[in-house]
Order: sequence, then C-alpha cells, then structure tokens
Amino acid sequence: MASRSLSPSRAAVALLTALLLPSCATIVSDASTLLHIDSNASEARVVVLDADDRPVFEGVTPCHVEVDNGAGYWKGARYVVEVRKDGYLPRRVELEAEVDPAFFGNALLPGGLIGSLLIDPLTGAMFELTQSRLDIELAAISF
Repeated sequence: MASRSLSPSRAAVALLTALLLPSCATIVSDASTLLHIDSNASEARVVVLDADDRPVFEGVTPCHVEVDNGAGYWKGARYVVEVRKDGYLPRRVELEAEVDPAFFGNALLPGGLIGSLLIDPLTGAMFELTQSRLDIELAAISF
C-alpha cells in the first residue's frame, strides 16, 4: 500500500492557518467597551475625553458610548469622563484600560505568538477598561 503524503501547498495552507489563527483575547474580548454613564442628577452633561483631552463623546445622562480599549500598538486607552449640571459640583472620573487576563491565554493556542505580539496589541483586544458602568454622584451646591 502506498503512503499518502501531504502536498506542499496543503502543508503550507495548514501551517499558515495555524500561525495566523486569531489569538485568544481577540476571540473572547472586544477591542471596544460599551460604557454606561449615569448620575443622580438627571440629564447631566457628559463629556468623554481621550488621553489627548480631545472629546470623543458628548451627551446627557443616562447615556451609552462605545470607546476603544486600545490607544495604539501595546498602549491601553485612557479616558476622562466629565459630568456637570447647573446647581451641582462637577465631577471628573478617570478610566484606564488594563491588560485583559484572556490575553495570557495566547500561549495555549496555535498562533499564540503572533496573537501576543501582533494581533491583540494592534486591535486593542488585549486591553479592557477598568469599569464599564459609571454611576456618578454629583453633590448639590448649597447656598
């Protein structure tokens, strides 16, 4: 009986597929977070600023905004959420992305090295925001 061998083209496809499979964090995590923002003062003004103090969202409470978890290759996103309303003291809350624990699962998958060094850092999927829900307590100004 003749032995069957894998053709070079099929072997190349199999190898590339194994090497280029999406990494763990990309599969189980998103590159963005849906951030829910609310306050005790209804219809308070909300501004979300990125790390360069550029507004990425403006609205009123309660609101939802989708923000990126990554801010560049190997760089987690940072945001400042400002909430204000007449008659209340304004509040600023800082949000920072941290490395998602799923990122460390890359070593268990084929293509994990490519995922760890390229895919997850580029897509932002290696990061997650420290909070996805903000309930901001504004203090009323007393006269």
